[in-house]
Amino acid sequence: MDQALKNCDLFAHMSADEAKLCLGCSGAVEEKYGKGGMVFCETDSPTRLFVLLEGTITVGRDGADGRRAVLARIDQPGDLFGEVYVFLDQSTYGCSVQAESAVRVLAIPAKFFYSTCEKRCAMHAQIIRNMLSVFARKAFF
Repeated sequence: MDQALKNCDLFAHMSADEAKLCLGCSGAVEEKYGKGGMVFCETDSPTRLFVLLEGTITVGRDGADGRRAVLARIDQPGDLFGEVYVFLDQSTYGCSVQAESAVRVLAIPAKFFYSTCEKRCAMHAQIIRNMLSVFARKAFF
């Protein structure tokens, strides 16, 4: 997990220990999916964002004709996915994410990014700044 966190823009300017403290405070959980497992479906409520720890996932949409359109393939440990949907104020993700191989992901509750914790720790503020930076880069490109 340490290498994936080191590669993840969400944890920029943080040590591995600081990132783990933040994750503990956030209520993040590690989840595992076998090949073909659904990390989330189009109709699921977007309450969490994810960091790929290991494996490969496919982001897609199912058409009315039953065919699946692949929007992205994510295979780099540390890559974020689902982050845009948790801040769009929509009732569903609007796409699905399926494990292309056995995968491990870190699921972080979206509510963690809406305010700092009672402890007012500097790392919580840093992770929120990092999330804003991720969105700024996406908007720029």
